[in-house]
Amino acid sequence: MATALQFAQKPEPWVKQYFSKPFQAIWHELNGAYVFELATGEQTPSHSIQKVKTFTPSSQEKAFVWAQLAKNVENACIRARKYTLAAQRVVIFLRTQHFRDVGREVELSGPTHFPTDILRAVLPVFEALFDASMPYRATGVILLKLSEAYYGQLDLFGEAIRMQRLSNLYESLDTLREKYGKHTVFLGASYLAHTHAQHDGERGHLPERQRELLPGETARKRLGIPMLKVFHMCWTSQRTRPNSYRFMQSPITRSCICSVLEKQIVRRTNRLMRVRRLRCFLSIFWVFSCPT
Repeated sequence: MATALQFAQKPEPWVKQYFSKPFQAIWHELNGAYVFELATGEQTPSHSIQKVKTFTPSSQEKAFVWAQLAKNVENACIRARKYTLAAQRVVIFLRTQHFRDVGREVELSGPTHFPTDILRAVLPVFEALFDASMPYRATGVILLKLSEAYYGQLDLFGEAIRMQRLSNLYESLDTLREKYGKHTVFLGASYLAHTHAQHDGERGHLPERQRELLPGETARKRLGIPMLKVFHMCWTSQRTRPNSYRFMQSPITRSCICSVLEKQIVRRTNRLMRVRRLRCFLSIFWVFSCPT
């Protein structure tokens, strides 16, 4: 079995015998049965935004843990700016090596979605929570009391003007992020988190798609095309093994997922061809509109 068509042509009892429920749902979709709902509307605004990241090995270095927290704040603010939301309250917490969380809620002076304002407000709280004798393995931030971001109303102290300038600045940063990848420009507070690997050892092993980059790709900016590699499956040697071992240790899972995504690649290719035709038409129009 090397293609999605061969997988779709298999009988249903065979699929139920050798595959788990997610792969059975994919089999039904390939055969025209409605399983997954199609979301056509816009995403509803979130009531809260949470970003948590684990890093290994655990660290007792204050600057490194603060950098990890600052990176989470940046990620949460990126999501808030994407949906034009601003937070009035922030919760930060630190997770120790023994999975014990310590945190505190901070009331901001006003609604904001800029990481500089949030980091300035949570720095004293971080100083009080951090214990140099405890190794930490994760940091997290939660943005609460979200509302629509609006900085048009002027005040007597010039705060609205400062917020509008920050809004213009981060709008440019978001444009760079969309063009060159996430965290192309980041705060100096999160420098250690960006220059060090998130995980060391076995957890730091990157998947093959991230290691074998296509021409022009970077670690932060890649095309939405999966790495298609077909693996030969030997069913005779796997029938005596339990399902958990067969689907977690063998290449069956990756092989079937890659095969099913062929249809998605065809759609992306057709979309790219339409965009190129439109650009070609615009270039011809430009030549005729500006004759030499």
